[in-house]
Amino acid sequence: MRFAEISDGFPTYITNDEAFLANRIKHEGKVNKKDLSEQDLVIADKLVNKNVLKRRRNGKEIYFVGNDDKQDNQPITD
Repeated sequence: MRFAEISDGFPTYITNDEAFLANRIKHEGKVNKKDLSEQDLVIADKLVNKNVLKRRRNGKEIYFVGNDDKQDNQPITD
């Protein structure tokens, strides 16, 4: 288990797998949903629920970004 700081500065627990994926997405800036494996999609969804990542839509493209990324795209609400 590791700590990840969410946007409000509060720490939250994440697993090693979640930390690996969160670091990958934050390093790359954004990762398209279609470029993730099924297991990584499940992990990414958990990180969205924990407020570590954000899910964004740009037209028909869905991608994940770090929570500290300031994008003008609207979050997906479904």
